[in-house]
Amino acid sequence: MECLLNENYHIHSHLTILKDGVTQRVPQQIGLTGCAYELHTHDYSGMLHVETSTAKKFTLGQFFAVWGEPLSATNVAGLSGQSVRFFISDNDNLTEYTGDPNSIELVNDRSIYIVIGVVPATLPRNQWPAGF
Repeated sequence: MECLLNENYHIHSHLTILKDGVTQRVPQQIGLTGCAYELHTHDYSGMLHVETSTAKKFTLGQFFAVWGEPLSATNVAGLSGQSVRFFISDNDNLTEYTGDPNSIELVNDRSIYIVIGVVPATLPRNQWPAGF
């Protein structure tokens, strides 16, 4: 990960972490201390900002590395001891992801759900702010 030099390429993915059906807040200002990293958050919304000089691939694993928290099928930001499942929603098409969660690509308008413990009957739908 590099410090942000300019913002010629800017996309957003959204991350929701649920533990037993309760949304866990993704911290604000991840990747904005010291230098502003190309991958960061601004607020508690779960919106992941990718801002770079050129288009390149970013992954959920890179975000967790910037955050300084673990990401695996058994431990998500220190939440462990329960089953963990991953879901991806692209254009309202929800699919379960069973591969390495570190490899989930951050693409524009993608919602990523990490469900720890009980899986709710329905996942909360991400509402994209105007202009995103």
